[in-house]
Amino acid sequence: MIMFWKPSPSGSDAVYIQICRHYEEQIRSGLLPPGSKLPAERDLALRLAVNRSTVQAAYGELRALGLVQSRPGSGTSVSDSMWEQGERQPDWIRYLSRRYNPSSRLQEAVNEAPREGVIDLTQGELHRSLMPLELMERLSGELDWSRPFSYRDDPQGDCGLREALASHPRIGPSLAAKPDELLLTGGVKHSLGLIARAMLEPGDAVAVEGPSYLYAMGVFAAAGIYMVRLPVDKEGLTPEAIPELYRRHRIRLVVTNPTFQNPTGSTLSLARRLQLLAICTELRLPIIEDDPYSLLGRPGWTALPSLRSLPGGRERVLSCGTFSKIATPGMRTGWIAAPRALMAALMAARHASGLTTSHPGERLGAALLGSGQFDTRLETVRAALERRRQAAAEAAAASLAPHAAIQAALPEGGFYIWLKHGLARSGLEVLQECMEQGVAVSPGELYGERPGWMRISVATAEEDMIAEGIRRAAAALERLAGKECHRNKNNRGRREDRG
Repeated sequence: MIMFWKPSPSGSDAVYIQICRHYEEQIRSGLLPPGSKLPAERDLALRLAVNRSTVQAAYGELRALGLVQSRPGSGTSVSDSMWEQGERQPDWIRYLSRRYNPSSRLQEAVNEAPREGVIDLTQGELHRSLMPLELMERLSGELDWSRPFSYRDDPQGDCGLREALASHPRIGPSLAAKPDELLLTGGVKHSLGLIARAMLEPGDAVAVEGPSYLYAMGVFAAAGIYMVRLPVDKEGLTPEAIPELYRRHRIRLVVTNPTFQNPTGSTLSLARRLQLLAICTELRLPIIEDDPYSLLGRPGWTALPSLRSLPGGRERVLSCGTFSKIATPGMRTGWIAAPRALMAALMAARHASGLTTSHPGERLGAALLGSGQFDTRLETVRAALERRRQAAAEAAAASLAPHAAIQAALPEGGFYIWLKHGLARSGLEVLQECMEQGVAVSPGELYGERPGWMRISVATAEEDMIAEGIRRAAAALERLAGKECHRNKNNRGRREDRG
């Protein structure tokens, strides 16, 4: 079949959506009957002058609609059974293309990356050996499950867990909250969604760190909230930028991950914490403190006071935490410490989003905090993460230069190391090259950063494989740098020929 049609790069729909629509029309009209083969991905990409990943995304949409099928070694063809589906289905592509869709091709590629033989340096969760699974199993068996569960009994969440959080020697001081100032949630992402529902309206603007936590951006975008970027350096966000953002965009609040920030690993200095509070007090702006990592500093590290615990913080800071980073990722129990004036609105938002949270999980969380072994286990995790960060730093110094470098100092805690490689290649290209070398990394574009950056997680992979993963990433960057050098040399040669 001769291909005359081409997508429009300036069209209102993404190029992969245009390709998908083109083939959908041909299939539904009968021009491509059942069993007809579609062009190979590489061939179609060349014909249309697009990236192969764009064709892969278009074919993926067609598969999701049930219009085509792909088999290894046989390529992609029109589904044999597509006529049985009828022709009056909803136009799912139109619905998805007109609304916020948190799934980008790059995010899908990162999610699909971990597989056998690939060292996973992408996931923000503890390795299984660092999770207190045996302790949680024992505590679960010791709990009294005869007491019934009812959201009417504890509309803010399990009272026992709220009391345990408020009084815990490590967690309580940073929360600076009494039990009735705590609302239990399904984790930080759920907490941010409740805050958006309770405090913001579509079209409002908020200031977020740039780069920033991937799923926080998704929560606000899905709610129709406009995000403006606050620059981040080795000392965290830059508070002096806030007044201008307020003047230009009338931001409604500031969102920060002040300790071991995701993805950069930076920690907001005490001077900047005080400056941030002073500026937001002057502008009457609330602060959202996303704080899942502050318990994970290296052994001997002295934690900085939380924003909420500083003078004036209790009146304007909402602090969010979670068990998913300190216990196990499947334990979707989190909390918001908030001014009492907001509690009714936050409770109403939680009720509207799912009535209640998991009371069994909350009871287990209270037992976990109350066990003397939790703090001991936490020290083991802190020491293990420090070993992992040091292994990554040594491997980076030995193999990444001159292709990439850790930004600023090595983080003193948390899961992440932020690397600058400076190559003018898309995140998808970097990920694909790394995958070919047997390692998965998170490109910086996932966090709102420009190309040339990537995040390494030291939390999930086997400890003795982290250095090898860094070496494989270095090999991938070296190959990409060689390709870029060759391309630049060819471009210079063509310019000289024209001259």
